[in-house]
Amino acid sequence: MVTSKWLVRLTRHCSSWSIAQRQTQRTQTWVSQQTYAEYQQSLPIILDKGLTDFSFSPELCDRLRKFTAYNVGSGKQIRGLLTMSACDALMQPEQKQELREKMFVLAWTAEMLHAFFLVTDDMEDGAKTRHGQTCWHLLPDVGKYAVTDTGMFRSFISEILRIYFGKEVVYTKLVDIFNETYFKTHIGQFIDSTFCSNRQYLSFTQEKYALVSALKTSFYTFQFPVLLGLALNNKYSDKAYKLVESIGSDVGLLLQMKNDYLDLYGDEIVEGKTGTDIQEGKCSLPAVIAVRLSNGYQKKIFLENYGRWEDKCVDQIRNLYNDLQIQKICINEETQLYNSICQRINNLPKDSIPPGHLFTKLVNEIYNLKNINYDVKP
Repeated sequence: MVTSKWLVRLTRHCSSWSIAQRQTQRTQTWVSQQTYAEYQQSLPIILDKGLTDFSFSPELCDRLRKFTAYNVGSGKQIRGLLTMSACDALMQPEQKQELREKMFVLAWTAEMLHAFFLVTDDMEDGAKTRHGQTCWHLLPDVGKYAVTDTGMFRSFISEILRIYFGKEVVYTKLVDIFNETYFKTHIGQFIDSTFCSNRQYLSFTQEKYALVSALKTSFYTFQFPVLLGLALNNKYSDKAYKLVESIGSDVGLLLQMKNDYLDLYGDEIVEGKTGTDIQEGKCSLPAVIAVRLSNGYQKKIFLENYGRWEDKCVDQIRNLYNDLQIQKICINEETQLYNSICQRINNLPKDSIPPGHLFTKLVNEIYNLKNINYDVKP
């Protein structure tokens, strides 16, 4: 039974949600609407508890609150929602109330880790907007202090984990999962940046693309939340890890393909960010396909114009993509990968851990992201 006092607090908190949070609340199907509302309401409580030992510095507390308010939870919230979905799918019914608060903590720390990577990635890429607002590092009172902010915020995530789980057996495993996620994602970002900086664009291959996706996107987006769910429910094992790694890497590749498509063909107003993969020389799906299909003359155009910021160079690449029908091919390859993942999930044994229905929900949520509006047929 939900008390009237709880409803008053929840109503007040929900009234402060951003447009993106309201959109997510309306469209997400990972968890119940009540669970989502309670999850949103839990963030201020988690922050208060995490900042308990820093009351000696009001300025520090204000800074961390501001960083969190500006950067956390304003996007699709895939990682937080998936963490809750994984925890819920793996829980015994009698555990659900007992583990509810801990589930929210892990979901928010997953979103906080995502925010950490987005801010550092925006700094490295020189991005201007994220989720429809000015990037953190470009705010007047941030600038060069963004480096300190991100380092401090990463440590704050660790502090929250220590406060909530430090005295529990699961704590060591959670720390290991977070550390593996930081390390692999940074490796993926390094490889991605290296591919851009060495300008060896004709060496772009599907294998290199899959490697960057597995390390930069797949692990911390899909494997990481599911591993958190396994750990919280005491079901973490080498066998479960390998299954999560195997299917999660392909689901991450599916999301990366969507992200690359949206960077090129998405609506900037809808996406809330400017697409810059062409200008940055990214090893993106359209670029990989272009290298694979181009003739000698087209490869020359690609080399002369890719990875440049001049409008005329970007237009040359877009025209080349149109000539090669890149948009249609991207959709076809995405559909093929989706069908392949579904077949693998259908072949899982009924008693698999994690269960097949969790993977099914995961891949369908990604494949049917509501803000994708293709205007060509596969």
